[in-house]
Amino acid sequence: MNKTLVQILSLFLLLLSTPAWASDGKAFVTYLEGTAFKSKDAREWSPISKGDDLAAGDSIKTGAGTRTELTLPDGGKSHAC
Repeated sequence: MNKTLVQILSLFLLLLSTPAWASDGKAFVTYLEGTAFKSKDAREWSPISKGDDLAAGDSIKTGAGTRTELTLPDGGKSHAC
């Protein structure tokens, strides 16, 4: 399984297990080095930048060598590299 797919699946499982997503809270991209994209339906992908928000149910995928940090609604951090 390629590294990007593993990162997407890991982040997806993390977001599902975070109780704060049950509210209308949003996560924010607080660090981005490289390229990353978000999607609501896993078909159409839009580039994301530092400061962008992510809603419950959004998926992200990253390019090779990309490093990200997301700040979750409860203040927790999620890192992918």
